[in-house]
Amino acid sequence: MVFLSLGLYKNRHDLTERSKLETIIKKCRERLLLDELKRNENIEFNAVYRILNELKDFNREFREWSNSIKHRGGILVEGLEPIPMYEVKILDNKGAELYSSKEFLELNDINIDIDAAVIKLADYHVKLASTIKSLYEVIFISQE
Repeated sequence: MVFLSLGLYKNRHDLTERSKLETIIKKCRERLLLDELKRNENIEFNAVYRILNELKDFNREFREWSNSIKHRGGILVEGLEPIPMYEVKILDNKGAELYSSKEFLELNDINIDIDAAVIKLADYHVKLASTIKSLYEVIFISQE
């Protein structure tokens, strides 16, 4: 929303107004977005930068959880023993085991209390809704 509505993609040499929406969206990354906002000395851009940075700081723990789910196969929940439904093995061309999905559990260092996590997720939902409202006000209402 921010990348498109503020036209930040126009500042990139590899994107133009004729670029396909899918291409523009693929190029939009958090670091790129924040760098583009920071580089522009514009009151509106500064406000958007501040709002997004606050959310980035607020969601640090959720980023760790999502990275663990993506790269290590999940997160551990206190009091629950994971029940592996299947095992994936990576073998070399001679059949020797190089890696097993059982090792994901050993690599996983995030162990959450599910009750506390639900409360944090609810708080994050409220923060996310508040951030979206703030962005909408800065981007769309301030332009009227």
